[in-house]
Amino acid sequence: MNMTPDCVDAILMCGEGAASRPVLGNSKIFLPVNGKPIFIYVLDALLRASRVRRVFIVGNKQRIESLIEASGQSLSKPVNVLTQGDNLLDNVWRGFISTLDGYVEGAQNNNPDFNDRVILALAGDSPLITSGEIDDFIAGADMGKYDYVIGLTPASSLARFRPSDGKPGIRMSSFHLREGLFRISNLHLARPFAFRNREVVLKMYEMRYQRSFSNVLRFARSLLATPGWRGRIWLYLGLQTCLTLSRMGLAGVADILRRLIPASSAISAVSQITGARADIVITTHGGAALDIDNESDYRAMTQMFDQWRDGR
Repeated sequence: MNMTPDCVDAILMCGEGAASRPVLGNSKIFLPVNGKPIFIYVLDALLRASRVRRVFIVGNKQRIESLIEASGQSLSKPVNVLTQGDNLLDNVWRGFISTLDGYVEGAQNNNPDFNDRVILALAGDSPLITSGEIDDFIAGADMGKYDYVIGLTPASSLARFRPSDGKPGIRMSSFHLREGLFRISNLHLARPFAFRNREVVLKMYEMRYQRSFSNVLRFARSLLATPGWRGRIWLYLGLQTCLTLSRMGLAGVADILRRLIPASSAISAVSQITGARADIVITTHGGAALDIDNESDYRAMTQMFDQWRDGR
């Protein structure tokens, strides 16, 4: 039986740790689009989402609270701003523990509600995310069967954001799977106490920018050191090879190779890495997968924001 959560607490990640990538010398989430910081658009979507109960923002507490007040954003649900920690894992954990009212260390062992608590985690740099996309993602997740559900967006849903007809756009890399080309969105549902390998998740995040060859090598070494992954290294190498071929203009060759990489193998690998039962939910809105990674992306977003938001 599918057990979709009716309502969950959301952790909005707005930290400025060592693994974050500033744009124009500023944290991405604070960059203005149409006069508002990017994270305000994400916060607004969460407040409008019917399946989100409360919002916990983790980051520079004083700055975030000041910007929320200055933006005039109406807070229709409880919003708590928490001081950021040293890294992503610390920030997610701070946000998660804050959702457990009255929690003390070890309480999950005797409290099923704490132990089974599910949260929605997302980054604050996707200004085109919508409440409908958030609700559809949560509605599609079976948290009775899985502990970690990742959002995927088909590459076809992102085509309208690419540069075309002399207009600026954002080009995004995709995973090449047998079922098609997909990009990981900023939507993650998780049962944090079920993760057995939380430190590995942090390493994955820190090495997520796979355009860097050094990160590719570091990630491969990390996988080889993960129990049970020596026999699966082919999967990571296959994904990287497809991505490289595509960037070289050899998409046809990549399409042939990706037939050897079914989504089920990728999901199984994520389960192995995290130590949690993993699954995916595909949404086609596109906004949750369109984040800001560099100056070019930001300039395109500022110029095209109204058109993209209106679906033009």
